[in-house]
Amino acid sequence: MFIGPPGSGKTMLAKRAVTIMPDLNLQECIDVTKIYSLYKKNVNNLVWKRPFRNPHHTISRIGLIGGGISPGPGEISLAHMGILFLDEFSQFPKNFIEDLRQPLENREVVITRNHFSYSFPCNFMLIVATNPCYCGYFGNDGKKCICSLREVKKFWKKMSGPIMDRIDMRVTIDRLPESSFINTEYGECSDKIKNRIIKCIDIQNYRYKGRKISYNSEIGINSVNKWLKDDKKIRDLIYTVSKKYNLTARGMVSILKVSRTIADLESSDSIKEHHVIEAVNYRESFNYSSDDSICM
Repeated sequence: MFIGPPGSGKTMLAKRAVTIMPDLNLQECIDVTKIYSLYKKNVNNLVWKRPFRNPHHTISRIGLIGGGISPGPGEISLAHMGILFLDEFSQFPKNFIEDLRQPLENREVVITRNHFSYSFPCNFMLIVATNPCYCGYFGNDGKKCICSLREVKKFWKKMSGPIMDRIDMRVTIDRLPESSFINTEYGECSDKIKNRIIKCIDIQNYRYKGRKISYNSEIGINSVNKWLKDDKKIRDLIYTVSKKYNLTARGMVSILKVSRTIADLESSDSIKEHHVIEAVNYRESFNYSSDDSICM
């Protein structure tokens, strides 16, 4: 989740994310092509490009989730093995947002019509972008927010605790200062980042070889417990973090999955304390709540 004022680059970051993801392998191409053949009916070639779907917040429920008289895949299935980007997340109807809970958990959506059930895969990376409040400037140093605290709370109530709990990373993004536009220094290019991610994924594929999963995001709580089994420091740190942020079991598992991925990016055999701290910062950089502790 990208949280920030208008013009801070949330949409641009989401669109660039697909460029640093590894290419689809043959089996993934076949799976994606099957879905698109149900959608377009006239797909003659394999879909080699990793999907990036960006539906507008005015989309229908059938368009987003799938269904219809003759049930077909929705945007969440068309994003299979790719990215589903929901810009202006708070503008989507609340029931649509809640509809994402089970697909995010099970990586498939089941639609029942006339006593028949239709199952469509939807193993996607969800990226959402939202302003921090109605006016868009809550917590922003450059422009004063005109929303009351009550209005900010009302804004975030649309995104329930269960759906927020399923979003592993919630990152605030500030507007770039004017000086950055004349800066001639550049960061890493997409190709370098992509190569680092490919190496990270190779590590995960080797770790889960012979199992039905390939990535850290797909593991269950039993695997997470094994990571903690022989490391008292990490266990104690997770316990402290859990108490401080009142985390659910899903929240703790989420932090450990991200921690393990950060460790893989550093080619570290085990999770270190700084990996956990970094993962917590990604998840808790924006502390939304229903009480008086909304802060950035």
